[in-house]
Amino acid sequence: MKKADKILLAVITLSAAVFFIGGICAGLSSQESGSVTVYADNEVMAEYSLKEDGEYDIVTPYGHNLLTIKNGEAYVTETDCPGGDCMKMKTDAKGGSIICLPHHLVIKTGDGRREGIDAIAR
Repeated sequence: MKKADKILLAVITLSAAVFFIGGICAGLSSQESGSVTVYADNEVMAEYSLKEDGEYDIVTPYGHNLLTIKNGEAYVTETDCPGGDCMKMKTDAKGGSIICLPHHLVIKTGDGRREGIDAIAR
């Protein structure tokens, strides 16, 4: 193996290691800084940290939901909407949404919250 080949191999290996370590660090920091944003009628109603366990009453003109945050996950544990479909959804710092259409409510986590909401059908 020539000297130039050894240098090229070392540069490629070092670059791969830097990208790998950078990806791990970025993933850890995004999970540590997770938050939950609650929207009602496309307006920000509240924001909570996924780092702190708790229960939060969310009351809109259309009804009541109880948002529970535990172990870095967010989910609805009580609702007075018909069907209760929002209680079957769960989200965490990786991103996702919980939607309660009867209450015009969207609960978002992860990077998707920066983009906002396109629309809530009524």
